[in-house]
Amino acid sequence: SLAVERQAQRALGVDRALGAIAAETAIETAVRAVCDEVGSLEVEVAAESTWQMLTLPTKRGSVTAASVRARSVVAGGVRASSAELSFPEGVSVVLGTPTSSQPAAQPAAFGLPNLARRTPADFAVRFSQDDLSRSPVLFASLEALLQELLRSGASAAIGSVLPQDTAALRITLREVESLRDGRITLVADGTSTRADGSLV
Repeated sequence: SLAVERQAQRALGVDRALGAIAAETAIETAVRAVCDEVGSLEVEVAAESTWQMLTLPTKRGSVTAASVRARSVVAGGVRASSAELSFPEGVSVVLGTPTSSQPAAQPAAFGLPNLARRTPADFAVRFSQDDLSRSPVLFASLEALLQELLRSGASAAIGSVLPQDTAALRITLREVESLRDGRITLVADGTSTRADGSLV
């Protein structure tokens, strides 16, 4: 089977495992399908051979390394300047095995594949000031976090815990002003209700 793949590689003019090329195409298609926008996308899958990726006798497959790098990503209401997922030590997978519940007259059904061993992975996401301001999910999360921080501070000041749904303190986040050295500056409007019902 390895010799057959080598012949196919020579015929196609490629020097990489055909399974790795196919896997890259499948991953790229899947990533673009789940994202609303992707500026650039790089997918790399390394394997010695397709046979190594799909070693049927042992029902195990593996790749020596894999990575996905995307820039200018928008998905699920979240914007990110870049996102990267990599498996520097490769991935070893136990392929799906036939289930025993299928009648003999029907084709065998295969279970889902699973990792064969613990697999280290590196994951990184980078956000810009514009990403935080234009991501509805991130913007709402920052507003909720700011509300909770101020509620906790107010509770400590008055010596009584304000309920989370209290109307005594309302915060409306306006913008993310800066993002430097891991610190962000948030611009927000706040209203506080006094005991007599007046607003501050």
